[in-house]
Amino acid sequence: MAFFLIDNQNQITRINALVITAEGIATPRGSKNPLFLEGIYEAEEPKTLTPSQREAALVEITLVQIEYLARRFLKERKLSNEQLGRITIYGSSSLTLTILPNRISHDVDVAVSKDFREFIDAVCSNERPALGQLEINTANPIVLRFCGNYHQRSRKLTGSKRGDLVPIEVLHPLDTLGQKLLRIPLEVFQQKDIPDIDQILRKLKPKRETLVRLLRESFERYTTAAPDEMRKAAGRNTRWLFKTYFTPIDIREEVVKPAIAAFTTELKRSDLLPPSAQRLKPRQIGTPDLF
Repeated sequence: MAFFLIDNQNQITRINALVITAEGIATPRGSKNPLFLEGIYEAEEPKTLTPSQREAALVEITLVQIEYLARRFLKERKLSNEQLGRITIYGSSSLTLTILPNRISHDVDVAVSKDFREFIDAVCSNERPALGQLEINTANPIVLRFCGNYHQRSRKLTGSKRGDLVPIEVLHPLDTLGQKLLRIPLEVFQQKDIPDIDQILRKLKPKRETLVRLLRESFERYTTAAPDEMRKAAGRNTRWLFKTYFTPIDIREEVVKPAIAAFTTELKRSDLLPPSAQRLKPRQIGTPDLF
Protein backbone atom coordinates (compact mmCIF):
# COMPACT_ATOMS: atom_id res chain seq x y z
CA MET A 1 0.00 0.00 0.00
CA ALA A 2 1.25 3.49 -0.78
CA PHE A 3 1.37 6.24 1.77
CA PHE A 4 2.56 9.80 2.12
CA LEU A 5 4.86 11.47 4.56
CA ILE A 6 5.92 15.10 4.57
CA ASP A 7 8.13 17.03 6.94
CA ASN A 8 8.31 20.72 7.82
CA GLN A 9 10.65 21.42 4.89
CA ASN A 10 8.13 20.00 2.41
CA GLN A 11 10.51 17.14 1.66
CA ILE A 12 8.89 13.84 0.74
CA THR A 13 9.73 10.60 2.51
CA ARG A 14 8.30 7.37 1.14
CA ILE A 15 6.85 4.88 3.59
CA ASN A 16 5.72 1.37 2.67
CA ALA A 17 5.27 -0.45 6.00
CA LEU A 18 1.99 0.54 7.63
CA VAL A 19 0.17 -0.45 10.77
CA ILE A 20 -3.60 -0.66 10.30
CA THR A 21 -5.22 -0.68 13.72
CA ALA A 22 -8.60 -2.16 14.54
CA GLU A 23 -10.15 1.26 14.05
CA GLY A 24 -8.61 1.71 10.63
CA ILE A 25 -5.81 4.08 11.59
CA ALA A 26 -2.73 3.90 9.38
CA THR A 27 0.65 4.74 10.90
CA PRO A 28 4.19 4.03 9.65
CA ARG A 29 5.93 1.29 11.61
CA GLY A 30 9.11 2.43 13.31
CA SER A 31 8.69 6.09 12.39
CA LYS A 32 8.49 8.95 14.87
CA ASN A 33 7.79 11.56 12.21
CA PRO A 34 4.31 13.02 11.76
CA LEU A 35 2.20 12.09 8.77
CA PHE A 36 1.64 15.36 6.93
CA LEU A 37 0.99 17.22 10.14
CA GLU A 38 2.02 17.57 13.75
CA GLY A 39 0.44 15.38 16.35
CA ILE A 40 -0.01 11.97 14.71
CA TYR A 41 2.74 9.56 15.65
CA GLU A 42 3.17 5.81 15.56
CA ALA A 43 0.45 4.18 17.63
CA GLU A 44 0.08 0.45 18.14
CA GLU A 45 -3.14 0.93 20.08
CA PRO A 46 -6.05 3.06 18.86
CA LYS A 47 -6.59 4.42 22.35
CA THR A 48 -3.26 6.27 22.17
CA LEU A 49 -4.74 8.69 19.64
CA THR A 50 -6.97 11.56 20.65
CA PRO A 51 -10.28 12.00 18.80
CA SER A 52 -8.86 14.86 16.71
CA GLN A 53 -5.74 12.83 15.86
CA ARG A 54 -7.93 9.93 14.79
CA GLU A 55 -9.98 12.19 12.48
CA ALA A 56 -6.82 13.58 10.92
CA ALA A 57 -5.46 10.08 10.37
CA LEU A 58 -8.66 9.17 8.55
CA VAL A 59 -8.06 12.04 6.12
CA GLU A 60 -4.70 10.49 5.32
CA ILE A 61 -6.21 7.05 4.84
CA THR A 62 -8.59 8.61 2.35
CA LEU A 63 -5.61 10.07 0.47
CA VAL A 64 -4.16 6.58 0.28
CA GLN A 65 -7.42 5.42 -1.26
CA ILE A 66 -7.41 8.30 -3.77
CA GLU A 67 -3.90 7.34 -4.86
CA TYR A 68 -5.00 3.71 -5.20
CA LEU A 69 -7.98 4.77 -7.32
CA ALA A 70 -5.70 6.89 -9.49
CA ARG A 71 -3.36 3.95 -10.16
CA ARG A 72 -6.30 1.70 -10.87
CA PHE A 73 -7.83 4.28 -13.22
CA LEU A 74 -4.56 4.65 -15.15
CA LYS A 75 -4.12 0.89 -15.43
CA GLU A 76 -7.68 0.16 -16.58
CA ARG A 77 -7.73 3.01 -19.08
CA LYS A 78 -4.12 2.43 -20.15
CA LEU A 79 -3.20 6.06 -19.57
CA SER A 80 -0.03 7.83 -18.48
CA ASN A 81 0.29 10.00 -15.37
CA GLU A 82 0.26 13.07 -17.62
CA GLN A 83 -3.16 12.09 -18.95
CA LEU A 84 -4.56 11.80 -15.44
CA GLY A 85 -4.60 15.56 -14.89
CA ARG A 86 -4.22 17.36 -11.58
CA ILE A 87 -5.55 15.98 -8.29
CA THR A 88 -6.19 18.87 -5.90
CA ILE A 89 -7.31 18.51 -2.28
CA TYR A 90 -9.23 21.55 -1.08
CA GLY A 91 -11.75 22.49 1.61
CA SER A 92 -11.45 21.69 5.31
CA SER A 93 -9.33 18.58 4.75
CA SER A 94 -6.65 20.74 3.11
CA LEU A 95 -6.40 22.64 6.40
CA THR A 96 -6.10 19.38 8.33
CA LEU A 97 -3.19 18.39 6.09
CA THR A 98 -1.34 21.68 6.42
CA ILE A 99 -1.72 24.01 9.41
CA LEU A 100 -4.75 22.86 11.43
CA PRO A 101 -4.20 19.23 12.43
CA ASN A 102 -7.02 19.41 14.95
CA ARG A 103 -9.53 20.43 12.28
CA ILE A 104 -11.99 17.54 12.08
CA SER A 105 -13.04 16.66 8.53
CA HIS A 106 -15.88 14.30 7.77
CA ASP A 107 -15.03 14.08 4.07
CA VAL A 108 -12.28 14.91 1.60
CA ASP A 109 -12.96 17.34 -1.25
CA VAL A 110 -10.93 16.65 -4.37
CA ALA A 111 -10.94 18.41 -7.76
CA VAL A 112 -10.13 16.06 -10.63
CA SER A 113 -10.76 15.63 -14.35
CA LYS A 114 -14.19 14.62 -15.63
CA ASP A 115 -13.21 11.03 -16.50
CA PHE A 116 -11.42 10.39 -13.21
CA ARG A 117 -14.31 12.01 -11.32
CA GLU A 118 -16.80 9.63 -12.92
CA PHE A 119 -14.50 6.69 -12.19
CA ILE A 120 -14.19 7.59 -8.48
CA ASP A 121 -17.92 8.13 -8.13
CA ALA A 122 -18.68 4.79 -9.76
CA VAL A 123 -16.24 2.87 -7.56
CA CYS A 124 -17.43 4.56 -4.36
CA SER A 125 -21.05 3.81 -5.28
CA ASN A 126 -20.56 0.15 -6.16
CA GLU A 127 -17.71 -1.07 -3.99
CA ARG A 128 -17.08 -1.27 -0.28
CA PRO A 129 -14.94 1.64 0.94
CA ALA A 130 -11.51 1.10 2.41
CA LEU A 131 -11.26 0.61 6.17
CA GLY A 132 -11.47 4.00 7.85
CA GLN A 133 -11.99 5.87 4.59
CA LEU A 134 -13.90 9.15 4.72
CA GLU A 135 -16.37 10.14 2.03
CA ILE A 136 -14.68 11.37 -1.15
CA ASN A 137 -16.43 14.38 -2.67
CA THR A 138 -15.28 14.86 -6.26
CA ALA A 139 -15.63 18.15 -8.12
CA ASN A 140 -14.79 19.80 -11.40
CA PRO A 141 -11.56 21.87 -11.13
CA ILE A 142 -13.70 24.87 -12.06
CA VAL A 143 -14.55 25.12 -8.36
CA LEU A 144 -11.06 26.63 -7.99
CA ARG A 145 -11.60 29.05 -10.88
CA PHE A 146 -11.48 32.07 -8.57
CA CYS A 147 -8.44 31.03 -6.53
CA GLY A 148 -5.88 32.84 -8.68
CA ASN A 149 -2.53 31.13 -9.27
CA TYR A 150 -3.14 28.54 -6.57
CA HIS A 151 -1.00 25.91 -8.33
CA GLN A 152 2.10 27.98 -7.58
CA ARG A 153 1.39 27.84 -3.85
CA SER A 154 -0.03 24.35 -3.45
CA ARG A 155 1.87 21.77 -1.43
CA LYS A 156 2.84 18.88 -3.66
CA LEU A 157 2.54 15.38 -2.22
CA THR A 158 4.07 12.35 -3.86
CA GLY A 159 3.07 8.70 -3.63
CA SER A 160 5.33 6.01 -2.29
CA LYS A 161 5.89 3.85 -5.38
CA ARG A 162 9.15 4.94 -6.94
CA GLY A 163 9.19 5.49 -10.67
CA ASP A 164 5.42 5.60 -10.98
CA LEU A 165 4.36 8.55 -8.89
CA VAL A 166 0.84 9.94 -8.66
CA PRO A 167 1.15 13.61 -7.69
CA ILE A 168 -1.46 15.14 -5.42
CA GLU A 169 -1.52 18.81 -4.46
CA VAL A 170 -3.07 20.36 -1.36
CA LEU A 171 -4.42 23.88 -1.50
CA HIS A 172 -2.44 26.52 0.39
CA PRO A 173 -4.30 27.75 3.50
CA LEU A 174 -4.50 31.31 2.17
CA ASP A 175 -6.09 30.02 -1.03
CA THR A 176 -8.51 28.04 1.11
CA LEU A 177 -9.32 31.30 2.89
CA GLY A 178 -9.89 32.99 -0.45
CA GLN A 179 -12.20 30.21 -1.55
CA LYS A 180 -14.20 30.47 1.66
CA LEU A 181 -14.88 34.12 0.85
CA LEU A 182 -16.98 32.87 -2.08
CA ARG A 183 -19.55 31.19 0.18
CA ILE A 184 -23.02 32.37 -0.80
CA PRO A 185 -25.30 31.46 2.15
CA LEU A 186 -24.48 33.88 4.97
CA GLU A 187 -25.50 31.41 7.69
CA VAL A 188 -23.12 28.74 6.38
CA PHE A 189 -20.33 31.30 6.05
CA GLN A 190 -20.81 32.37 9.65
CA GLN A 191 -21.03 28.85 11.06
CA LYS A 192 -18.52 26.95 8.94
CA ASP A 193 -16.08 29.40 7.35
CA ILE A 194 -15.51 32.16 9.89
CA PRO A 195 -13.97 29.79 12.49
CA ASP A 196 -11.57 28.43 9.85
CA ILE A 197 -10.69 31.92 8.62
CA ASP A 198 -9.96 33.01 12.18
CA GLN A 199 -7.66 30.02 12.71
CA ILE A 200 -5.84 30.56 9.41
CA LEU A 201 -5.16 34.22 10.20
CA ARG A 202 -4.00 33.45 13.73
CA LYS A 203 -1.69 30.71 12.51
CA LEU A 204 -0.13 32.42 9.48
CA LYS A 205 -0.51 36.10 10.46
CA PRO A 206 -0.53 37.38 6.86
CA LYS A 207 -0.19 41.10 6.22
CA ARG A 208 -3.07 43.08 4.81
CA GLU A 209 -1.19 43.74 1.57
CA THR A 210 -0.55 40.00 1.14
CA LEU A 211 -4.26 39.24 1.12
CA VAL A 212 -4.97 42.17 -1.20
CA ARG A 213 -2.32 40.90 -3.62
CA LEU A 214 -3.80 37.40 -3.60
CA LEU A 215 -7.31 38.76 -4.22
CA ARG A 216 -6.02 40.72 -7.22
CA GLU A 217 -5.08 37.39 -8.81
CA SER A 218 -8.77 36.47 -8.86
CA PHE A 219 -10.29 39.94 -9.22
CA GLU A 220 -12.94 38.52 -11.58
CA ARG A 221 -14.83 37.26 -8.53
CA TYR A 222 -15.81 40.88 -7.88
CA THR A 223 -16.92 41.59 -11.46
CA THR A 224 -19.69 40.46 -13.77
CA ALA A 225 -17.40 37.61 -14.86
CA ALA A 226 -18.65 35.80 -11.76
CA PRO A 227 -22.25 34.67 -11.22
CA ASP A 228 -24.31 37.45 -9.67
CA GLU A 229 -24.94 35.73 -6.33
CA MET A 230 -21.30 34.71 -5.98
CA ARG A 231 -20.07 38.22 -6.81
CA LYS A 232 -22.31 39.77 -4.16
CA ALA A 233 -21.37 37.17 -1.55
CA ALA A 234 -17.64 37.58 -2.28
CA GLY A 235 -17.94 41.33 -1.79
CA ARG A 236 -19.91 40.94 1.43
CA ASN A 237 -17.52 38.38 2.92
CA THR A 238 -14.38 40.24 1.83
CA ARG A 239 -15.57 43.51 3.38
CA TRP A 240 -16.32 41.64 6.62
CA LEU A 241 -12.83 40.10 6.61
CA PHE A 242 -10.93 43.36 6.25
CA LYS A 243 -13.19 45.32 8.59
CA THR A 244 -12.82 42.63 11.27
CA TYR A 245 -9.11 41.84 11.09
CA PHE A 246 -7.46 44.78 9.32
CA THR A 247 -8.89 48.07 8.03
CA PRO A 248 -11.91 48.45 5.71
CA ILE A 249 -11.24 47.73 2.06
CA ASP A 250 -12.45 49.46 -1.09
CA ILE A 251 -12.63 46.44 -3.38
CA ARG A 252 -12.98 48.43 -6.57
CA GLU A 253 -10.06 50.77 -5.85
CA GLU A 254 -7.70 48.32 -4.12
CA VAL A 255 -8.40 45.08 -5.95
CA VAL A 256 -10.24 45.42 -9.25
CA LYS A 257 -8.71 48.58 -10.74
CA PRO A 258 -5.04 47.71 -9.96
CA ALA A 259 -5.55 44.17 -11.25
CA ILE A 260 -7.07 45.36 -14.52
CA ALA A 261 -4.31 47.96 -14.92
CA ALA A 262 -1.60 45.31 -14.43
CA PHE A 263 -3.40 42.98 -16.83
CA THR A 264 -3.68 45.69 -19.47
CA THR A 265 0.00 46.61 -19.10
CA GLU A 266 0.99 42.98 -19.64
CA LEU A 267 -1.19 42.74 -22.75
CA LYS A 268 0.43 45.86 -24.20
CA ARG A 269 3.90 44.53 -23.41
CA SER A 270 3.02 41.32 -25.24
CA ASP A 271 1.55 43.20 -28.22
CA LEU A 272 -1.82 41.58 -27.63
CA LEU A 273 -3.74 44.87 -27.63
CA PRO A 274 -4.47 46.85 -30.81
CA PRO A 275 -2.79 50.26 -31.13
CA SER A 276 -4.71 53.22 -29.82
CA ALA A 277 -7.17 54.60 -32.36
CA GLN A 278 -6.03 57.89 -33.92
CA ARG A 279 -8.45 60.76 -33.85
CA LEU A 280 -9.48 61.83 -37.35
CA LYS A 281 -9.90 65.52 -38.07
CA PRO A 282 -13.33 66.48 -39.43
CA ARG A 283 -13.36 66.80 -43.21
CA GLN A 284 -13.11 70.34 -44.52
CA ILE A 285 -16.32 71.67 -46.04
CA GLY A 286 -15.98 71.83 -49.79
CA THR A 287 -16.43 69.75 -52.91
CA PRO A 288 -17.29 66.19 -51.81
CA ASP A 289 -14.99 63.37 -52.85
CA LEU A 290 -16.86 61.35 -55.45
CA PHE A 291 -14.11 58.83 -56.17
